[in-house]
Amino acid sequence: MLSVERERREPGAAARDIAVEQLSSHDPKSAAARTIAYTDSAAASVSRCTTQDVGKEDISTVIRVFEPGHKDESALKKLITEYTAALKKSSPCEVKSG
Repeated sequence: MLSVERERREPGAAARDIAVEQLSSHDPKSAAARTIAYTDSAAASVSRCTTQDVGKEDISTVIRVFEPGHKDESALKKLITEYTAALKKSSPCEVKSG
């Protein structure tokens, strides 16, 4: 089973800190200037919201694999990297009205 969660958070958080805090990962690897952290069964990323027309917050994404048949660190890194890139293209920082 796979779980993907996103949330708005205070700006400046490092993905590694999110992984340690939310995923109880003791030693996640980091990539992309601290905006991605991953292990063999979970990953976290932070999308920075830096434009003036949005509130002062970032978007975090957490992916967890429950009961993986095969733990794969490189697959989790690729998944979180590609998911975060797609998320950024969808303008997640814009505040939608309505």
